[in-house]
Amino acid sequence: MLLKSSKDVQEFVREDLNYHLYLASVTHNPLINTLMKVLGEMLHREPHHIAQESIRIKEKAIVVTVKLVKIISNREEEKTKELIL
Repeated sequence: MLLKSSKDVQEFVREDLNYHLYLASVTHNPLINTLMKVLGEMLHREPHHIAQESIRIKEKAIVVTVKLVKIISNREEEKTKELIL
């Protein structure tokens, strides 16, 4: 995704949050769900700061996300824990 404008960045951040909320929901862990909801609230309070940080870490986030999707789809629980912790 090429981020050309602040609207693009905001859309990216919104979709990124939705992705993380989904991951939290599939853990069936109430603590993780609560933490993600708190982070979502922070996003709504500080959208510009979070959008700028997202731009800064975008490439690393893409690499980690691809790895995470692969290890989750392979049901490699220990590797998943190592990657996200």
